[in-house]
Amino acid sequence: MTRSLRLLVSAGAGVCALAFSGAALAAYNPSLIVAQTNHALNGTGPVVIGIGQGTNDDATAVSTIYAPAGYRITLGQAPGTELGALSGEVKVAALGGSRQPVEGTVRADAPANHVNNPCSPGMHEAVWVLQFTLLGNTFRLPMYVDRVTSGPEAAYASARIQVCFPSPYVPPPQGSQSGASLVVAAFGVRGVFRSPANRGAYPWNAVFIP
Repeated sequence: MTRSLRLLVSAGAGVCALAFSGAALAAYNPSLIVAQTNHALNGTGPVVIGIGQGTNDDATAVSTIYAPAGYRITLGQAPGTELGALSGEVKVAALGGSRQPVEGTVRADAPANHVNNPCSPGMHEAVWVLQFTLLGNTFRLPMYVDRVTSGPEAAYASARIQVCFPSPYVPPPQGSQSGASLVVAAFGVRGVFRSPANRGAYPWNAVFIP
């Protein structure tokens, strides 16, 4: 992982943290922030995806992120391939709800290892794992990635990225260690997205479920 991409990911997490510092205006109001390192037509380069919510918001259960229609997607990276870095802040119930910084990696995993997952069962084109350590515990959050080629989603999306978060409201193994819940995070992936060939508006979208 290049130093420049890690710095960009850290900056993305910082933007999310500033946007949601002290936010308490709604019970649940998460947001998506996306930054590209190459804005040229047909451009390739790492893409940084950031999500964030207020400290006092309900914890997120499921996030589904949609890359815009027009983007071309390369999947199938070998298991173990490091695709990028992760930076964020986690709210920890075991520490009185304080926010703790985390750093980690994004690696490809074998989709066959995840067909029985309760979040999004079945075979996916790719599985990316966000991994970080907090209070001596290793957290591994699989993200299930598929190209969108048919159905209603194809009208606005070229790819779907879905991740489920363990609940901070119930103890392990069903819930998260230390009652941890994600507040803000940014992760970068490289070698995956190619920008559209034509100029236009290409919004990224996301659906969050508390």
